[in-house]
Amino acid sequence: MKRTLFYECLFLLTSFFFMSCKDDPAPSVSVETVLSKVFVDGQLEREYKYNSGKQLEQMLQYKTTTGQLTSYVEFEYDTRGFLQNETAYNSDGKPTGRTQYLKDADGRFISSEYRPLVGTDSGKVTSRKTFEYNEKGLISKQAWNDPDTQEEESYQVYFYFPNGNLERYEYFWTVAPVPEKAVEASYSPAGQPLPESLSRLMASPINLSLYNFVAEKIEYEIFDTALASAAEYHELITDRVYDNDGFVTEQTITSKYIAPASPDDVIKMTYEYKKI
Repeated sequence: MKRTLFYECLFLLTSFFFMSCKDDPAPSVSVETVLSKVFVDGQLEREYKYNSGKQLEQMLQYKTTTGQLTSYVEFEYDTRGFLQNETAYNSDGKPTGRTQYLKDADGRFISSEYRPLVGTDSGKVTSRKTFEYNEKGLISKQAWNDPDTQEEESYQVYFYFPNGNLERYEYFWTVAPVPEKAVEASYSPAGQPLPESLSRLMASPINLSLYNFVAEKIEYEIFDTALASAAEYHELITDRVYDNDGFVTEQTITSKYIAPASPDDVIKMTYEYKKI
């Protein structure tokens, strides 16, 4: 297991300003910086597209060795501007799965249901997740529940630094008689807070990959369970370069495999942004 990245806690808010009378000057249109493209060793890996309402509309995944599109996800929003559905497609444009989200009046995620759109379970809810928040409004737990019995099968808990950046997450497998910790990942140091436009416009409940922009070291420990054998590896993030607005434009990620021992894996990440 090279990297455990779970989908991520990040919701959308949009502000509109109106003229109070016809003689007032036209309101200024706010411009935001958003992540547009991600490259691995110079090859395009992911691309993000946004709609006219400054909402994430598509996330496209490419095979870095060939540059070919492998899959993409489209995001849909309700009349309040909150994420409602995300649909995954293969490279041929055929839908393969859909996740539907339920949110409260404040836009916080309550639960989600996933339905595959191919295979024998097509159209059937095969996974249901629920979300909990801490006192600061950050997701503190997401649980995977059996869609038929509603029993909790596994869960992941999150801990944060005072500035809101992720400090640690722990994944527990609960199918066993008692919950077993399967994975733990620790991020350090606290770093600077994520740019607000990045965290707000990424649509998914929580996007762990965003914390690669602020952490300098991520330590993963995989425990010996029925899910996987014990292992440990670290990611060291160095050579970070920022643009004039404080957004990371490039950095090097070195994966050091502690146990079982294996040669280091070094990749150079570069990022492109756009104004919307």
